[in-house]
Amino acid sequence: RGAVVAYVLRKDFVNVLDKFYMLQLPIAAKLKRLLPPLIRTIDFALEWCNIASGALLASQGDRANGFHIVISGRFRVVRHNRLENSDDEQANGNLIDRSNSAPDEHKTKEWEVLGEYGHGQSIGEVEVLTAARRSSSLIAVRDSETARIPRTLFEMLLLLNPAIMVKLSRIVAQRVLESKNRDVLVGSVSAPTSLRASEFNADYKTITILPT
Repeated sequence: RGAVVAYVLRKDFVNVLDKFYMLQLPIAAKLKRLLPPLIRTIDFALEWCNIASGALLASQGDRANGFHIVISGRFRVVRHNRLENSDDEQANGNLIDRSNSAPDEHKTKEWEVLGEYGHGQSIGEVEVLTAARRSSSLIAVRDSETARIPRTLFEMLLLLNPAIMVKLSRIVAQRVLESKNRDVLVGSVSAPTSLRASEFNADYKTITILPT
């Protein structure tokens, strides 16, 4: 049968809530009852994180008790390579003559940039699945916002919907394959050094053009 529907513009609705703030709680309670229990649980367990530019989201070696989904901003993945021979070379510096030795272009750097994460990408789900520590550090390139999913919520979602594991396994397998391909290209003598940087700079949402 027919029905009568009242249509209120979003702008007018916001103005009414600003003027009559006492309506916000009853409306929120009404909308809450319309949401499924699973959505309410996820909303309660999610943590919204605001990270300033240059700040650390996670440090290498930290316990992986959750993973992040990038809402806005960008993060750079940096790994610290512990050079075991550096101390020996410093201690015996007077015995080592490198004046005539050729520079080693493929020598492992102490700090290595592995890639970047942007809007809509997930960070750290591999460590959560394997219960391992963070294998790299994450630094905010600009002011960023993420939604953090704790390990307990993630495991609950996997139990309720096993199909998530299938999709997540594909994501993990794709990243492992990309990582192997990147290492092969970088290790090749004929591969240019700028190739690696271009791989993780292909998904920018915005760019800035600065005048010279």
